[in-house]
Amino acid sequence: MYWAVGREEPAGKALADCELVAAVLPFYVPGEDDVPRGTMGDLKVRKAVRLACAAYKQGGLMSLPDLAFLLGMGVPSLKRAIARSGAFVPTRGNIGDIGPGVTHRVLIVGLYVFYRDGCSRCHRDRRVTYGR
Repeated sequence: MYWAVGREEPAGKALADCELVAAVLPFYVPGEDDVPRGTMGDLKVRKAVRLACAAYKQGGLMSLPDLAFLLGMGVPSLKRAIARSGAFVPTRGNIGDIGPGVTHRVLIVGLYVFYRDGCSRCHRDRRVTYGR
């Protein structure tokens, strides 16, 4: 279990004042984590996507430092691995708009892939919420 910041928390709010959501995260999935596909960075990106999606489904958002801490790697290394893979990770920077700046094209394509893959209930309910 990990305490993630609530999905509805706006950017600029102090973390001490944010609502926290207890998210049960699937850290190890036998069929997915045992198969040697690609590099160690690829495995960590798959885990980052899985952890961030699980927190999102439970009403929370994780930041890159949260994911880097859970995966035992530095934030710059995780950023490079995500950029190399081209994966969309639903973090507070992408969804909650707290990051240093995401172009709208990257955000729109990322959200399309995110909802198309069924990572959120919004797709099934025909409700799509962008940002906060």
